Amino acid sequence: MRGMKNSSLQLLAVLIFLLIAAIALAKHNKVTKTNSESNKSSIIQLGTAEVKQLIGEMGDRLYLLDVRELNEYKEGHILGTTLISLGELESRLAELNPQQPILVICRSGIRSNIASQLLIKNGFKQVYNYQGGMLSWDGNLVVE
Repeated sequence: MRGMKNSSLQLLAVLIFLLIAAIALAKHNKVTKTNSESNKSSIIQLGTAEVKQLIGEMGDRLYLLDVRELNEYKEGHILGTTLISLGELESRLAELNPQQPILVICRSGIRSNIASQLLIKNGFKQVYNYQGGMLSWDGNLVVE
């Protein structure tokens, strides 16, 4: 009888522990879900075909931001891009509209990804990163 009582108490303790763990997990999931819903902005990664399609569909509504250096930009850039090098971007954020869709471009996609993260962190809502960068671009170029 005594052994049965101890087993029942142990079982009850395990059930209480599991109940507490389930409640804690449910609260954690609710907080995580709320946080992710309130910060819906994320970087959308695009390849060359998707970039061309996006430019074609959005036209002038899409802001094209090139974050390379001036010499790289002059060697060839996509028509309609604005040059703000990655090193200057943070100090020039006020020149950009956080509500406007923005496509970020660099040589290979690395600097543009860093710039895209900076934009998202600063409240930009619709940020596209050109993953392959100008190394992957097979369309027309403006050369200065």
